Amino acid sequence: MLRNRETAGVWYILLFGMLLAGSVSCSKEHAAPVEFHQTLLDMPTQLEAEFQARRRVILTWTMEDIANVSGYLVSLSDTTGLLRESLVADTTHTIEESSLTAEGFVDSTWFFIRVSAVDSSLFRGPAAHLDTVFVF
Repeated sequence: MLRNRETAGVWYILLFGMLLAGSVSCSKEHAAPVEFHQTLLDMPTQLEAEFQARRRVILTWTMEDIANVSGYLVSLSDTTGLLRESLVADTTHTIEESSLTAEGFVDSTWFFIRVSAVDSSLFRGPAAHLDTVFVF
């Protein structure tokens, strides 16, 4: 019987020590971590994809603030998933996707297009609202 009391006393001491150590280590004030990216890029707006002759698609969009923009990431997908992402290392707001039916792409396909601005570290900002184009 005495042995059970000694064992219980040891466990109470260990538990009290752990609680005391936890309260001491958690009592310090901690600063919030530094943000990953200080200047968030704007979202491209008014994205439009227009199919033209000879299987060309012209993409246009607007961008309110291009201060930190060093290019755009264009994502092209169809109903099966992401097909290609292209980095446009320019701050232009119009590009041409002329190889939509090359590399195994087929006619009569809906393509889904998104555009995101990127900075010099290739940090991707929020994507523009999805636009679709039917290539025939």
